[in-house]
Amino acid sequence: MAELTYNQENDLLKKLFLCTQEADIEKTFEDFHIADTAKKITFLRRRMGVEKIYDAPQTGLTEADEYEFECEAFTEGSWRLLN
Repeated sequence: MAELTYNQENDLLKKLFLCTQEADIEKTFEDFHIADTAKKITFLRRRMGVEKIYDAPQTGLTEADEYEFECEAFTEGSWRLLN
């Protein structure tokens, strides 16, 4: 799929805000035809207001592991208190 327009990205971020379960997140990404895991991670972090990750290097983590972690942080929801 082609890159999302500004308005489409804005709509995606608004819809992500309403997601409270991983299934909701996946459905939203499907609706916007986003299959790339790295892009999903980027959009989740943007919605949560994460600007930069300070993390000790962890070997053996896959992109799928990182996505699962971001979904867990997203659905946990404490980031909403800061937005």
